[in-house]
Amino acid sequence: MKVKIYWKYALGSLGVHGLAFGLLLTSLPLEKVKSDYSHSKQLTHEPISQVTSPIQSAVINEDELNEAVAQLEAKEQAKKKAHDKQVAELKALQSKRLQEEKRITAARKEEAALKEKALKQRKEEQAALEKLKKAKEEALIAQKAAEKGAETAKLEEQALEKKRAELKAKQRAEEEAQRQAHADNLVARHTFEIGRVVTENWRRPIGIDNARLSCLVSIKTIPTGEVIEAKVVKSSGNSEFDRSAELAIFKASPLPMPKDSLAVSKLRDFNFEFKPEG
Repeated sequence: MKVKIYWKYALGSLGVHGLAFGLLLTSLPLEKVKSDYSHSKQLTHEPISQVTSPIQSAVINEDELNEAVAQLEAKEQAKKKAHDKQVAELKALQSKRLQEEKRITAARKEEAALKEKALKQRKEEQAALEKLKKAKEEALIAQKAAEKGAETAKLEEQALEKKRAELKAKQRAEEEAQRQAHADNLVARHTFEIGRVVTENWRRPIGIDNARLSCLVSIKTIPTGEVIEAKVVKSSGNSEFDRSAELAIFKASPLPMPKDSLAVSKLRDFNFEFKPEG
C-alpha cells in the first residue's frame, strides 16, 4: 500500500519536473535554438558519432527548475483560489436569490392574508350595516304606524280649519263686495249731486251758444270736500268752456261728500264729466 502511494507521488513529481523541463527548453533564446539547428544541418553529412544534440548540450540548473516548478504550482494555486472564489460567489448569489424568493413568498402570503382579513372585515361591516338599516326600517314602520292615527286626525283638523278659513274668506269677500257696491252707489249719487252744485256755480262764457258742449275734468279733493285741483283731461274743443268748467268746480268747493270712508276715498281723486245742458 505504501509502495503504491510513493509511486503516485513519484510519478506526480516526475510529471511536474518534466513539464518544468519543457518550459525551460522553451525559455531558451530563439537565436540559440536557430543557431544550433543550423549547425545540426551542417553536420548531417558528418558521421553520427560526431553530432551532438542541443538538448544534450543544455545544462539544467536545478535552482531554475525548482523556481519553474514553484511558479507553476503558484499558478495552479491561484487558479484554484480564483475557482474557489467564483464558486463561493456563486453560492452566495444562489443563497441571496433563495432568501429573496423566500422574502417575496412571505410578503405575498402576508399580502394575501391582509386582503382576506380586509375582505372579511368589509363583509362583517356590510352585514352590520344591513342589520342596522333593517332595524331602522322596522322602527320607522312602527313609528309611522303609531303616528298614522295622529296624522289622520291632524289632517282632518287641517281640512276643517281650511274649510273654516275658506268660509271666512268668502264671507269677507262678500262683505267687501257689498261695501264696494255701497260705496260705488254713494259715489254715483254724490257725483250727480256734485254735478248739480257745479252747474249752479257755472257761468256761460260770452259767445258760447252751443249748449251741448262737455269736457272731462280730473278733480282732487281732501276728505272734507275742498277742491285742491281741477284740470281738464279731455277738452270740449273750446278753451273758454273748459276754463269755465274748472272755475265752476272751484266755486262749488267744498263739494258734497258722503259719510262712508270708502266712498270718500274714491272721491279723493276722480274724473268728472261736466255737461251743464246735456
